[in-house]
Amino acid sequence: MKFKKMLTIGGVLLMSAVMLAGCGNSKKEAADDGKTTIRISWWGGDDRHEATLAAIKAFEKENPDIKVKAEYSGWDGVEQKMATQITGKTEPDVMQVNYDWIAQYSPTGEGFADLSTLDGLDLSGYDETTLESGKVNGLLNAVPFSENARVWCINPKAFEERGVEIPTTWDEYIEAADKFEDGAFPARIDTYALLTYMQQKTGKTILAEDGTFQYDKATVKEAFDWYKGLIDKGVIPTIQETKEQADANPGAPAKKLLDGQYGNLTTWSAQVSGEYKNMEEAGQELALINFPTLTKDGEQVVINKPSMLFAVSKNSKNQEAAAKLLNFLLNEPEGVKAMSLARGVPANQTAFDILEADGQVTGIDKDVHEYVQNTEGITFSKYTEMSKVMQAYNDAFDEFSYGKIDSSEAAQRTIDGMTEAVEQVKSTIE
Repeated sequence: MKFKKMLTIGGVLLMSAVMLAGCGNSKKEAADDGKTTIRISWWGGDDRHEATLAAIKAFEKENPDIKVKAEYSGWDGVEQKMATQITGKTEPDVMQVNYDWIAQYSPTGEGFADLSTLDGLDLSGYDETTLESGKVNGLLNAVPFSENARVWCINPKAFEERGVEIPTTWDEYIEAADKFEDGAFPARIDTYALLTYMQQKTGKTILAEDGTFQYDKATVKEAFDWYKGLIDKGVIPTIQETKEQADANPGAPAKKLLDGQYGNLTTWSAQVSGEYKNMEEAGQELALINFPTLTKDGEQVVINKPSMLFAVSKNSKNQEAAAKLLNFLLNEPEGVKAMSLARGVPANQTAFDILEADGQVTGIDKDVHEYVQNTEGITFSKYTEMSKVMQAYNDAFDEFSYGKIDSSEAAQRTIDGMTEAVEQVKSTIE
């Protein structure tokens, strides 16, 4: 079944193209040779740059009357650059956008072109609930290239060597802790696990689509107490140890995970393939399994969000060409094959089928796709993607984890801080 949703971002170093802030799309651009010229922007690493440039080259070959100017870079500075362009109406015709930008630049749904009205853009390969995440007031502002869900991965050897059956519920992880020696743990979680736990308890995400805080204080307090209980019972390491392990081996699996002293890691689905390769290179295993549930056969209700979204400028004078380019990247075999998995496994079933037939989606990547498609989840609010909004929760989590505040104060700080941050954000965009 499709991923259920409750609605509520060289090899060859390629230098960033000039962003052309002064010559935007407010008037029709045409090259000296008479071609229609459109611009596309994105951020990422070398693999994404190379893949997208290859797709653009293929598009221009099939559409000799259209010239595409590529504007790309790493993540640093992108938000400020795009803010300048969007507010100045000089943004590119096609843009890779972050999820929270939809709320930031299109609070009424009119900040970007409504993709559902563009001729030549086929969205039939997307599940309707996937498209819903890119809508505001019914207007389709952006379409995700992929979907990102919180996943639970284990090192099977950590359990096999201790004679422990793989747990499926949170309570079973508590029971498994008795079989792990001092300094070893059946699980290792992060701040997102608390949010998943509260979703499982309530059936709601922390913020509604309009940014309203959805939990009462008792629910948040109980979640902090639950987290502390997992530490006290030896299920998970302290935040101090978790950070020390991460700092000791940056960009790679924690040494204790490699040594079989951690039974799992939890991450985003888009990162599983890289973690899998890291573990494999270290002679270890990594298996993607169901997220722990409250009860046996209970619902996972994990966090999910759209990823690598594309939007079209409402100010573009070449929307027909922009739609043709976006359709090529999302649906056409040559474009899809060139884009490959540089932005994750496609959420578009049409693109997925093309890559699978081409032998590009196999093994762990296919497992991840099936997990996302078949796992019940709740889509994060666009406001939850804003760092200034999440900072209140992250600060409360850290203060509580280091014993500086109790669970009651952590809950109140989370509620007050996130609510105030949403109000501040809204005051700047409404």
